[in-house]
Amino acid sequence: MATPALVSPLRPATASLGTEAALSAIAGVLDRVDHDGRKGLTGADRLELVRQARALASRVEALAVTLVAEADAHAASMATSGTPTSSWLALDGATTAKEAAGLVFAGADTTRYEPVKDAALAGEVAVSQARAIAKSMGELPTTLTDGQRDQAVGLFLQRGAGLPAGRIKKLAPAILAEVAPEAVPSLAEQLDGLDAQRARAFRRRGLSFTPDGDGSV
Repeated sequence: MATPALVSPLRPATASLGTEAALSAIAGVLDRVDHDGRKGLTGADRLELVRQARALASRVEALAVTLVAEADAHAASMATSGTPTSSWLALDGATTAKEAAGLVFAGADTTRYEPVKDAALAGEVAVSQARAIAKSMGELPTTLTDGQRDQAVGLFLQRGAGLPAGRIKKLAPAILAEVAPEAVPSLAEQLDGLDAQRARAFRRRGLSFTPDGDGSV
């Protein structure tokens, strides 16, 4: 049985679309997916479809959190329903308050730096990676110039694109040493920073019990 041609979801469009039209087009294409047509695929073809679907999902997630950030910045939910963005997101009944707040934070992190936002929307980094870059940038010295910060963002994107989010933060010392060697903290300052980090970790400790809705906790 012949296998269908695999087309990259990241193929550049021939003409730009408005956001509403693009979302409608994506939904329309998903409605037309022939799920039975995958029965004759080889293992390699199936893995390629998984790769493409994940890449597309990453871009759609980036678009979603970007739209959340833009709506939050314009206080759209306050104007239309008199409620904060996180509360509005939870009105669908399927989103918990914690998940809704997480979407707002994800949007703020992903869109904090324009190059990072653009990379996420283009599928070059995932939302989790974009957030890790934003948080890592936030831990660099405030004395950096705008040029140094721009350079640092570029280096995080260049070196972090192929890393899981948890490892991106570890790039910070090397990137700081490259863009502003004079700002690298001394050993004593590093030890003070570790003490402060430990104190913050202790302050954030907690334990909570949450019902799962099925009689367990």
